[in-house]
This record gives sequence, structure tokens and C-alpha cells, in this order.
Amino acid sequence: MKKTKVLVFAALLTGGVCMQAQEAALPKQIKIGKERVKARRELRLPEIDGYQLLKCDFHVHTIFSDGIVWPTLRVQEAWEEGLDAIAITDHIEGQPARQHVGKGHNNAFDMAKEEAARRNIILVKGGEITRSMPPGHLNALFVEDVDALDQPDYMKAIEAAHKQGAFIQWNHPGWGVDSIMWHDVHEDLYRKGWLNGIEVYNEFEWYPVALGWANEKDLTLFGNTDVHDVVERLYDFRQTDHRPMTLVLSKDRTSDGIKEALFARRTLVYFYDTLMGREELLQKVFEASLRVSPVYYSTDKRRYLQIENTSDLPFRLCKTDLDIRPMYHRLFNRIEAHVCICFVAYTIMLELERVLKTAGTRITLDRARFLAEKIYQIDYINPYDNKRKSVLQHTKEEPEVTELLDIISANC
Repeated sequence: MKKTKVLVFAALLTGGVCMQAQEAALPKQIKIGKERVKARRELRLPEIDGYQLLKCDFHVHTIFSDGIVWPTLRVQEAWEEGLDAIAITDHIEGQPARQHVGKGHNNAFDMAKEEAARRNIILVKGGEITRSMPPGHLNALFVEDVDALDQPDYMKAIEAAHKQGAFIQWNHPGWGVDSIMWHDVHEDLYRKGWLNGIEVYNEFEWYPVALGWANEKDLTLFGNTDVHDVVERLYDFRQTDHRPMTLVLSKDRTSDGIKEALFARRTLVYFYDTLMGREELLQKVFEASLRVSPVYYSTDKRRYLQIENTSDLPFRLCKTDLDIRPMYHRLFNRIEAHVCICFVAYTIMLELERVLKTAGTRITLDRARFLAEKIYQIDYINPYDNKRKSVLQHTKEEPEVTELLDIISANC
């Protein structure tokens, strides 16, 4: 046993001598791999009636509330993703949420503004008034002093934001609640002019009911990330090439221009491959994005021209709501049956749209289609009387389903 120990020690000693002899010939360091290239990814958007279409995220968090990143990183992320503006909206209440981070609601903006200036990112000063529902969470944008919003009474906090000329948006109205409701306090805020916009999309979810309120009360539409994590960890950019954002039709690329556009309700919401907004604005975006060539070839029955999408917005072409094509039938009777089925379905859709409008419900046609997918009919034969019976089944968590069924029953 002793002999083995001596031999092992000798081998190690010899190896050490060899390494010392070779150290002089080794390079100081060997670089393996490269740092990721940090470049800006531009998203091409058209100009519309002289307005610039600015890409904005009005709801992000930093380490100065419950986010996990430094304020300057939020600016760098926005620059890489091709954004024009962001609003740092850390929570007013509960600060500091992180240990070793000092209290001060203006700190995040002050630390990020130089980085924003260097990267030509418009930095909007804001804060999130964070209360239980109602009223929920509200972002105050374009404030001068976020500390002034730190009030025990949320109405006093909202009033302090309004006195600073802030734009106030209601954040994620469907988050953390059993059902989305327009409460009396929201009506009060709305009538006072203290509620100017609403998030119809937040992080990974959108709220059809909120879209209905925006249309009914003429509120500004927002789509934001509400990001607390690193953006690249939150979103899988293999599924989408951009974060959710609010597109603002601004007279110029300035903070004042954006603020004027928000109060004038010139916004669109862009998430994944969906563009949402008022019909007249969507129509203008579509028309401004297309370039149509002259007819370059024609026959007695057809004319050929080229349509080019000059923007990075994806468009899907369809003839009408009557989705007859593509049609894979060649026998006349099958073609006739196919068209008949599609026409009947289209007739039912138009009748449902009429019934919903007559009933004065907030359920839209698209929402009715979505709810219908959750309704099932079970057919069975009663073994006691041998009669066939049917039962409608739907989730109890969807009160809108019950409302939809009542509307349809009343019109049958």
C-alpha cells in the first residue's frame, strides 16, 4: 500500500514539471465564441395622411418595482426590437419591492433617460397606480412627478395624475378577476375625464369585452407587454417576430406628438399577426401598405397585375366573409351542395349578427362564434321510455354563453 502511494505522488510530480515547462509556450488567452450582435430590427410601417406610425410599449417594469431588469436594459431591448417609444410604469404601491433598491418613484426614469437619448428612444415618464379591483391597475403617462401619485386614497392619486396633464389608461381589466366588469368607479372616472384609454391586449391575452367598452365610450386602444422579465425570456420569437405593441399615428416623432395622438385616439394594437383598431384607421393602414402595378397582361377574361406589400405587416387575402374557396369538387351536384351549405351558413351568420344588434348586447359576432365552440349538444335515448332526448352543455364559468343562448331562444 505504501509503494502505491509513492508511485502516484511521483507521477503527479512529473506531470507538474511538464506543465511548468509548457506554460511559456501557451498563449495568454484563447477566445471561443462571439458575443451576440446587438442590432436594431426595423419594422417597416407606412405613413398615413402625414402621420408617422410609431411603435410603442406603454407598460414595462424595472427593478424599481417588481421587475428584474435595470431601467437602461428596458431601453436597449426597445432599441433592438425597433420600437420608437416606451413608458416605464413601475408600481407606485409596495415600493421598494426589491432589497437594496432605494425608494423613489422617479429613479427609474432618471436612470434610463440618458440611454434613451443615446439610442433615440422616446422615454415616457409614468407610474402604475396599483389597487385591487375596482378600480384595478391604472397607468398614468406623461407625468412630471411620479412621487406625487403616492397617495393612500386612489382617487387622490388619480386626481394628482390628472392635474399633471397625465393620460390615464386602465390596465389588463381581465387580470385577477372572475369576470370583467365596468364598475361604478370606472364610470365616475370616465365622466370626470380621468380615464382616457384601456388595454385590450396585455402580455398574452386580449379582452373582447374591453374592446366593446372602447368602442362604446370612445376610449383609446392599447396593447402592451406589461413585461417584468427579460423580453427575450418572456416571448418566444420563433412564434412571432415582435412584442405586442401600440401603434401610434403621431404628427411627429416626439413625446408631445405621441401624447396628442393618444388623446385624439389615433392608435392601433398589434400583437402576433393581428392588427386591431378603428375601421377607418385599419383601412388607411392597409391601403398605404400596398403598391399596385399597372396591368401588364390581359386576355378577354382576365387582367394581370402585381400587388406588393411594402410594409412588414402580414396581410391575409380573402374574398368575403362567405368562405367558399378553396373548393375541391369536380362533380356538379357536389359543387352545388358545397355552395348551398356555405350560403346557408352565411345566412345564419347574418341573421345572428342582426339578432345580436337588436338585443343590444355587448357580444359581438366574433365573440358569439368563440362562445359557440364551448356549447355541446348531447343526444341520448332514455332507457325507461325509449325516447330520444337532447341536452345542451356549456361551461358555467361563461355567463356570456347563457346570455347568448337566451338571445337566440327569444328569437326562435
